[in-house]
Amino acid sequence: MPVRDGGGYLADAVASILHQSFSDLELLLVDDHSSDQAIATLPVNDPRLVLLKNTGRGISSACNTGFAHARGEFIARMDADDISLPARIETQFNYLQAHPAVEVCGACVSIFAQQELAGGNQRYQSWLNSCRSPEEIRRELFIEAEPATVFAFFTDPDKMTRWMAVQCEVDAQPGGLFLANVNGTHVARGTFEEVTPNSRIVFTFGWENGAMDLLPGATRIEVDLAAKDRGTLLTFVHSGLPQPAVGPHTDGWTHYLGRLAIAAAGGDPGPDPRAKAA
Repeated sequence: MPVRDGGGYLADAVASILHQSFSDLELLLVDDHSSDQAIATLPVNDPRLVLLKNTGRGISSACNTGFAHARGEFIARMDADDISLPARIETQFNYLQAHPAVEVCGACVSIFAQQELAGGNQRYQSWLNSCRSPEEIRRELFIEAEPATVFAFFTDPDKMTRWMAVQCEVDAQPGGLFLANVNGTHVARGTFEEVTPNSRIVFTFGWENGAMDLLPGATRIEVDLAAKDRGTLLTFVHSGLPQPAVGPHTDGWTHYLGRLAIAAAGGDPGPDPRAKAA
C-alpha cells in the first residue's frame, strides 16, 4: 500500500486489511515522502504491519519498493484511500488457488464520496465493473503527470509522434480526423466522436489497408482521464475488435501506452523499435 499524506483515510484503509477474514498476510505500507502525521497514528502492535520508505519518488517507485520486500506467494494492491471488504483477500486467494492458470484477478468496486459521483469517477467505476469481454482491450494506467498534460498527448500531433506515430494528423473535435502513421508502414484512421478537455476522448479506429479486417472507423477507442495522487489515472478501452485482432492489438497498445506513460511524465521513451524495424 503506497501512501503519501494519507490524512484521515489511511487508518480506515489499514484497518480494512488487518481485519480481513484471511489473516495470514503482511501489509507493506510504503511511505512516499509524506509530510503529514497519518502514518505516526497507526497501531504498531500488529506485527503484520510493516513500514517501509520509498527508495525513489512517486507511486510506481513506491509499489516497486513494496514488491521487492514482499515475502508472500501472492501480492495484493490497494491505495491508501481505499477500503477492502472483509472477505476480499480470502475470495481472491481462493479463486487463484482454484484456477492455477490465472495469474491476475481483480474485483468489482464501489466508489464512495461525500457527493454523488459524476463525470470521470462515474465512468471509471462503470469501466472497472464491466471488464469481462475478451473482444475488448482494457487498460488502466497511472501516469505521473496532470490530466491536461496527458490529454495533450492524444490531441497534439507533435506530442503524439513522441509515443505512437512517426507522423500524424489530428483534428480533435467531434467529426474531426484521427490519422496516425504508426510505424512507417501501418496507417491508422478514424474520426473523433467525443472530446472533453482534460477528461475524455473517444474516436473510431481502423487501418487504411484493412489489416486484420479492420477498415477505417471499424472499432472504437475510449480514453478517460481522472486526477489521482498528483498524477492521472488513465483508463483505455478499445472495443469492437474481431477476435483474431485482439491479441495483436493488445500487444500493440501495451507497447505504446507504456511509451505514453514515459513521455507524458516528461521522460524520453527513445526511438520506437517497432518503427525502426518497419
